[in-house]
Amino acid sequence: MKKLNLVSVTIIMIALLTSFSMLTYAQPGHRGHHGEGKIQDLTEAQEKQIEEIKTAQKQEMLSTHNELKIKEAELTALQTADKVNMADVEAKIREISSLHEKLRINRANSHNDVRNILTDKQRVEFDIHHAKRPAGHHPGMRGKHGHHKKQGYKSDGKCEQKCYKNIEK
Repeated sequence: MKKLNLVSVTIIMIALLTSFSMLTYAQPGHRGHHGEGKIQDLTEAQEKQIEEIKTAQKQEMLSTHNELKIKEAELTALQTADKVNMADVEAKIREISSLHEKLRINRANSHNDVRNILTDKQRVEFDIHHAKRPAGHHPGMRGKHGHHKKQGYKSDGKCEQKCYKNIEK
């Protein structure tokens, strides 16, 4: 019976997380992380290319974010079971770390794709804009450091606790 309740709670959590993520993503004023609004003198072709890059990135990231939420819910279910299997917990944490890495690589690739279509002058503006942001910060993240803040990261971006990448087998 407890196992059935745990599965029900997990399914409800996944549904709620997915619903809230879609609502948050659809809020007005949501901007891409490329800061293209700050780049001067973009041609129509550049604007179109940037929009295509952003669209492709959003599609991939949405899929990965949804997968991440499912893995987080599964981790919660594993950690709250009557008898916790730490090997399963550690494996799930590694899966979550892999998804975080995939998101970061996706952002880096999109950032580089945008840089590659800019002129030298535009690239300097773009790089200056991105250099001003704190480590690990990009618009769309909650708070100054997004999900890292609630996981115990200090303002310098280093993890104090619960850092998935610091968990060793």
